[in-house]
Amino acid sequence: LSEERQKNIYKNLYKEHKISYKTLHWSSKESQFKRFEILIKPFDLNNKNILDIGSGFGDFFDFLKKKKIKAKMTGYEIIPEFIKTSQKKHPCCSFKPINLALVKPARKFDFVFSSGVFAFGDKTSARLHRHLCSSKVAKIPRIVWNLNSDTPRGGGGINGCPKGPQRKGHCR
Repeated sequence: LSEERQKNIYKNLYKEHKISYKTLHWSSKESQFKRFEILIKPFDLNNKNILDIGSGFGDFFDFLKKKKIKAKMTGYEIIPEFIKTSQKKHPCCSFKPINLALVKPARKFDFVFSSGVFAFGDKTSARLHRHLCSSKVAKIPRIVWNLNSDTPRGGGGINGCPKGPQRKGHCR
């Protein structure tokens, strides 16, 4: 899918569900937070500089706050309505309209997390996947993502990876 097509899909979901896990293709808030729990488990994130790619409504930041993890947080998101909501919910965080598949981060982060951005399993997702593992982003100590999503339509693989149980990838 092109970025424009992705934007249209999420804007239509937003019109239908407003601020909801359904808008982000999660089957429940619990499954979304369970995925976050799995992604952060091996890491000490306190006092770290964290980037969330495809930050949606800032739910990952809600999760970290609930876990009492204090970190400097930035979200990159391509949907303007999601950015507006995130900034309202988390005024101490920074949310930017950036597609990381096209540019490298403007500053250094200790960790980059991404959960759900590969939901479409398409060329745009594959380009982001390659970009995250490229030398352009290699200065980031830890990049953590899941390769499938918890979508109502069953998620999807990427770059030939089969659909299946939760997996996470690590660059470096």
